[in-house]
Amino acid sequence: MESFWNPNVYVYNAIEPPTVKSDALNLMMDQQDRAFLVHSKTLKGVFYVRMGLPDFPFDIQVFSLLHRLCDFML
Repeated sequence: MESFWNPNVYVYNAIEPPTVKSDALNLMMDQQDRAFLVHSKTLKGVFYVRMGLPDFPFDIQVFSLLHRLCDFML
């Protein structure tokens, strides 16, 4: 399946290159017999995110993972 679609994901806010823990590309079919390529990847790394801590330790933070697909080709 990698010959059909192999996204090259780049994470912008990684402080160092993340380690790929799992990488899977699966072909899935729905009830109308439509096919979908599903790519899932688990990364472990150190990421940069700006945090506001005025209500610490009772605050809520949002972690944004900034990424881009490179070399996309169908």
